[in-house]
Amino acid sequence: MATCARSTFALSTGLLPLKSNQPKSTKGGKRPGAGRPKGSRNKLTLALKEAILEAAERAGEEGGTVGYLERQAIENPAAFMTLLGKVLPLTLTGESESGAIVVQWLPPGD
Repeated sequence: MATCARSTFALSTGLLPLKSNQPKSTKGGKRPGAGRPKGSRNKLTLALKEAILEAAERAGEEGGTVGYLERQAIENPAAFMTLLGKVLPLTLTGESESGAIVVQWLPPGD
């Protein structure tokens, strides 16, 4: 029995082509009500984020999440600075007497 490339692909990937009795869009574009509502969170992503925050809270012991992050800033500064680069705004604005904005990182206790 001969098979065509399309059916071989469908069988090997587990993806099956649309059946002819399924509705097709005639205008193109989205169907009303299809998909997740705009701005809603993926449940798995939300659960993972909550788990990460809880783990940081526990790892920080008495200092909580802040204590954990302080320890990471000291013990793993490269990873911590990468994290800062992802969560800080991309643009800093402000004014100073010299016209330049100076950003300094001071170790805890200074």
